[in-house]
Formats: sequence, structure tokens, C-alpha cells
Amino acid sequence: MSARLGWPTEPPPFTKTDLDKIASQGCAIPGCTCELGKLFFRSLCHDDHRGVDVSYLKDSGILTVSCAVCERLMLKIKIAES
Repeated sequence: MSARLGWPTEPPPFTKTDLDKIASQGCAIPGCTCELGKLFFRSLCHDDHRGVDVSYLKDSGILTVSCAVCERLMLKIKIAES
């Protein structure tokens, strides 16, 4: 089990297609009608802290987004073909 994520197995990284689909669904805040077309990443573990760490490993083509406070992995994004 991935202790950092709490999942039995680590899910595959998000792709550009996944992110485009999520962004097209609009804002997730109830009652909000904004249409920014942007995604904002906030950690659930430290909701009062808005910092995230972003890293990219060229060999894998994977970009990771983690909580800046406890380093809990938030998501992985495949941005390059491996």
C-alpha cells in the first residue's frame, strides 16, 4: 500500500486529456459560475496553507504536485512520452 496516498496501489498519472476534461467541467465550488478554464491545486491535508511543491523528472516525463507542508503527493501528471 502506498502510505503517502493511502491507496492499495498508486493510480496512473493524469494525462493532458484528463486535465482538459476536468478543466472543461468548470468550477467545483458550489454556486460559482466562473469559467476560468484553469485548474488550481490545493492540498486537502493542509487546507489553510496554499503552497504546493512541483517537480519534474525528465527521465520519466512525470510532473508531481505535492503538499508544501508535509510533502504528501497530490497528483502526478504525465507530460512527456516515455
